[in-house]
Amino acid sequence: MKGEERTRERVLSSDELAAIWRATSGLTSHDAIVRLLILTAARKSEVGGLAWAELDRDRALWTVPAARYKTKREHEVPLSRQALGIIAEFPELPRCPYVFGRGGRAPFSGWSRCKERLDTRIADQAGAPLAEWNIHDLRRSAVTHMAEEAIAPPHIIEAIVGHVSGSADPGG
Repeated sequence: MKGEERTRERVLSSDELAAIWRATSGLTSHDAIVRLLILTAARKSEVGGLAWAELDRDRALWTVPAARYKTKREHEVPLSRQALGIIAEFPELPRCPYVFGRGGRAPFSGWSRCKERLDTRIADQAGAPLAEWNIHDLRRSAVTHMAEEAIAPPHIIEAIVGHVSGSADPGG
């Protein structure tokens, strides 16, 4: 219900993530953002506000400044070949600091409308809608799948998504 706080526990299956990926093939700004969210496990505000100045394409690295990061610490995000390819589809425009900015003066906006359109495309392509999901579920799903597939030890997964541990020992 509207106004009620709901716990965020939804983890998208591999099939659901694949359906989302297929439905974002148009590479609109929102499509590109969703794909980068899947690839990087970043937060939507971080990707939506991605600035050209934060990118080091030669090193395949995105540095989210402390002022834009939840922990208020600078966070480095390695960029895969696929992520760099997505970013390369967007020209760097004069007087536009944002990769996905609308009109050049502000980060991406229009999340709800774009998510509705994405849900419609998914349902059209798959023949049925996905069970209720939200953009943050992409981040949670990435963490869960990395852990389930033993992609990396838990402390590395936590570092990937910028979670700060209370322990000084990364293994502890």
